[in-house]
Amino acid sequence: MSRFPSPIGHNARALSSVYGKIEQILLSVEGDLQDMTTFRVERHYKNLFHAFSDRVSFVVMGHFGKDDEQLLRDTLAQEGFDPDLVRVHTPLADIGEGESRRRQGEFVQDPFVVMESQHGETLLLEPYRSHLEENAYLAEQFADATGYALLPTRYLLEGGNVLIGDDYALIGRNLLERNRRKFFADKDPAEAEAIITKDLKKALGMRYLFWIGTDNPTAHPLAAEWSGPEALQPFYHLDLFLTLGGKSKMGDEIVLLAEIDTGSFEEQATPEQELAIAQLNGLLKQVRTQLKDYTENYPGPRFEVVEI
Repeated sequence: MSRFPSPIGHNARALSSVYGKIEQILLSVEGDLQDMTTFRVERHYKNLFHAFSDRVSFVVMGHFGKDDEQLLRDTLAQEGFDPDLVRVHTPLADIGEGESRRRQGEFVQDPFVVMESQHGETLLLEPYRSHLEENAYLAEQFADATGYALLPTRYLLEGGNVLIGDDYALIGRNLLERNRRKFFADKDPAEAEAIITKDLKKALGMRYLFWIGTDNPTAHPLAAEWSGPEALQPFYHLDLFLTLGGKSKMGDEIVLLAEIDTGSFEEQATPEQELAIAQLNGLLKQVRTQLKDYTENYPGPRFEVVEI
């Protein structure tokens, strides 16, 4: 497996969140797979295979036994899929039990950012390896399963919390706070933010970087539950409430921003739920204001926000 010697100045850039083409999907399964059943295969994978199997390949990663692999393939064949489109990868050794093993699925599915080198090679920007003690092992297994090279960075990353445009990145503000506390707790917050911003722009190959989220933690229970104790964003990851939608006729960057509509619920919301949702919608509108401020007062792209 190839590696770059330095995470900075590596002549690679993150692939666009809008215009990139999906060629391979990695699926990971948490926990032991001794209970792999046809129902479980259908529940976890059927819709994905229906949506993508005509144009992508899949890597399924987990602690598979021989019978589990065969059951997966047989089930896919029964559903009309080509089992050869699916490559099953079994790590060479077990990595702990219980919570430790459950969290491997959390690790594998989330942190990496897909990069492209100046020679057109696909790379994976790999987050700080000591975030979970199993990260180094799992990253090696991930590279083995996908055939991609790993490009290490010193910082914590969350793939779903990084949106990439042509020459800019939008990143959830909770990642700024987590990296500041972990690596620069002794520095002035503004100085730490400047360092982290500069380093991540280089690591991602971006000219501009904008942090999305509030400066102060929110107080209402739903934000604390969904965003974590820091609650610096309306939701834990940007891709839960915000995505990029290409360019407008004027060349502005279209940002699709969530607005929660209680009228679409199957059951009528209670007064408490209505209040909590109104508070969350208020936070989402703060994101709109933030993007407007970036457009009017900072160099770089102009954002056109569309609420959906």
